[in-house]
Amino acid sequence: MAVRTKNAAAVASNSSLTLTQPAFNPSDLLPIEEVAKRLHREVSWVREKIRRRCPNPMPVYSLGRHLLFEWSSVCAWIRETGRGQAHMKHHRTRKKAA
Repeated sequence: MAVRTKNAAAVASNSSLTLTQPAFNPSDLLPIEEVAKRLHREVSWVREKIRRRCPNPMPVYSLGRHLLFEWSSVCAWIRETGRGQAHMKHHRTRKKAA
């Protein structure tokens, strides 16, 4: 009998530890045109950033032919991505004086 009580107490304590997902709100999803507008970019640029071949693709939900974005996920993607690698400095080569 004591074993059942322990198991019941363990199950009860584990059920209180379950993580609750935030409520899903469809109004938080944005179409690709709105994301491009908010980022001050072209829609083609956003499409390039969601491709699988991109090293760090932007998070997107694909519902058939509709691409929907969660703005908080896009903001997190921007923070994680940063500026990327710095480009090599361009410098002029001078001709040697003869």
